[in-house]
Amino acid sequence: MIRIFTGLILILFLSCSGDKNGPADSLSSKSAAALRDDSATVFLLPAPLQVATLMRQHCKVAEPGILSQDTVSVSTYETSYTRALNLGICITDIGYSAFYNDRQTALNYLARAEQLMRELHLENLVSSLSKRISSNIDKPDSLSKILLTLYNDAQKQLNENGNEKIAFYISSGSFLEGLAITFSSKCLPDTPIYGPLLVQQKKWLDQLTEAVTYLAPDKESQDLYNTFFTLQHFFKPAKVEKHQLVFIPSDSFLKLRTKIVQLRDDVVKG
Repeated sequence: MIRIFTGLILILFLSCSGDKNGPADSLSSKSAAALRDDSATVFLLPAPLQVATLMRQHCKVAEPGILSQDTVSVSTYETSYTRALNLGICITDIGYSAFYNDRQTALNYLARAEQLMRELHLENLVSSLSKRISSNIDKPDSLSKILLTLYNDAQKQLNENGNEKIAFYISSGSFLEGLAITFSSKCLPDTPIYGPLLVQQKKWLDQLTEAVTYLAPDKESQDLYNTFFTLQHFFKPAKVEKHQLVFIPSDSFLKLRTKIVQLRDDVVKG
């Protein structure tokens, strides 16, 4: 059952089902058109690159302050659960930094990701992909393909070795960081893709929350379920109709943004 469940999650990640006033406004027809235009290049990408790709297309200037902080030592993470969540976060941050040609930041997150992969016994991926990533760190298109390879190969290796839960935790970390970047950005709310992106992430959140219930129950899976369930609670005021975000009160939006960043930061702190 767990192998079937994990396969469904990977399929989910590989093929997913406003104006100046911000997220409280109704979406325009322009927003819907933007979603259709971007769907081929964005919404078919796995979680680690979804938001990074959108940001590169719609926001010209990077917002490095919205990424996770990499000041916490990897040695702080004592379980495969926290290591896997943070590896997912790192992969997302590498993509964002590299897409904006912030080579040094991307390399910093890469070094962190390499340490996490070694702790997760993915040394073969470190040796085979690290050099390729470093040499293509300033080539966004090439790097995106390499990161997708890294992400998919890690998932494959973990699944083959009976570590499906770890693979799922990596995906969950990537999703959580993408969510934090989306809600922390000051640029995205002024783009036509913002509303459709929030709808997409709300759907993924609902599906991930349900998927966690298929994991063998333990402290870690319960912790992840609590994280997603909490976000669902704060997402409830958002009204969605016909695949569009129709309305979300500004105070509810601020509470949701605060909670997302807090939960992401809690993961990074270990």
